[in-house]
Amino acid sequence: MPEAPAPIEELLLAEFPKNSREVVRISSRMFKGLPLLSLRVFYADGAELKPGKAGLCIRQDQLDTLRSALDQAAALLANPGAPNA
Repeated sequence: MPEAPAPIEELLLAEFPKNSREVVRISSRMFKGLPLLSLRVFYADGAELKPGKAGLCIRQDQLDTLRSALDQAAALLANPGAPNA
């Protein structure tokens, strides 16, 4: 008999509005024993939020690259006239 799939454990880390009908959710989750950072847009369907089709899962070994890119983006957005370093 085939083994049932492992449950997906998810912890919501942050949520912010994308526009008046959608929110972006960032969560930590386990999938098949692999820890992932999940980013997904959720849309309003009446009073309920439902996940959109597209999402992004980042593996733990990719977090440093993502963190570095986000730090660079934050610096550029904070000083839009500054030369790129």
